[in-house]
Amino acid sequence: MSTGAPTEPNDVSHSFKTQREELHPDPQANGPATVDFFKNNFNFSGRETVAILGAHTLGRLHVEHSLLRYVWKTRSAQLFNNGYYRNLAKKNDWYYPTEGRTDGECAGVGNSKGEKPEARWMPVAWGDTVVGGNVQWLNEKLVCMADNPNCTEAEEVWRFVSGADETMLSSDMGLYLDFDTDQNGIPFGCEGFEDFNMEKWGRTSTGALENKRFTWTRVNGMKAEPKCGLNKMPGKGPGTMAMHEIVEEYADNQDKWLADFIPALEKVLSNGYSDTALTQAPSSGMNDVDCAIQNPYDGDRIYKCF
Repeated sequence: MSTGAPTEPNDVSHSFKTQREELHPDPQANGPATVDFFKNNFNFSGRETVAILGAHTLGRLHVEHSLLRYVWKTRSAQLFNNGYYRNLAKKNDWYYPTEGRTDGECAGVGNSKGEKPEARWMPVAWGDTVVGGNVQWLNEKLVCMADNPNCTEAEEVWRFVSGADETMLSSDMGLYLDFDTDQNGIPFGCEGFEDFNMEKWGRTSTGALENKRFTWTRVNGMKAEPKCGLNKMPGKGPGTMAMHEIVEEYADNQDKWLADFIPALEKVLSNGYSDTALTQAPSSGMNDVDCAIQNPYDGDRIYKCF
């Protein structure tokens, strides 16, 4: 997110390097802190901040790089759509299990009525850091079990997508829900977070968190979604919609999100450059460019375009 003089200006192979310190948004921050980061570094409004984070509809997280796990959208890592916002706003959508499925199968599971199931977000502390974090929010859906697809309402269960859990970071979730985070990035301030802290988690002799039941939020002694209110901060841009309303608008209207995302992306890409340093791309775009398809599972793949 920064530009600067190369560290080795005479070496073309290292021309990508910079001497400037790179700045990154804090994945453990809440909504106001995320909005402030994009305001201070990109002059973004709240709406632009919500719009640009829709890029999370692509790709996944890699624990070996970030101590963060799983995927933004199950079976959707290569689909550029508004599924990120539908998940964030807890819209009813099908549950896509991984158990008992082979590559290519894509059949959604519903509730006891055969409808798209209800969803909830469950924060979990992994204990990978000295302060108990990182914290992620995992999506559960209230569904019938795969071996009992015609279950009754009483037999419905809350389920993750095993091994491909759908996730949000606090910086994502804070755009929709209103909660605080402490100096260590641990959420608090809603019913359910009272025992969600290092004092309750404890450590085993091996360093793992000891009291696993407290690594999930609890309400009335039971594992449950925290009762956080909606983020009612104004979007700080054209219009007066609150942050959670912008999320819901994009969840319901994919075209509206794309109309806002493209100029926000252009603003990010031009950040740090003067108006005269950039030139307009050719109107033909990528029409005359060919990029060979690569195997996404090849760790040594190199992308080349001609």
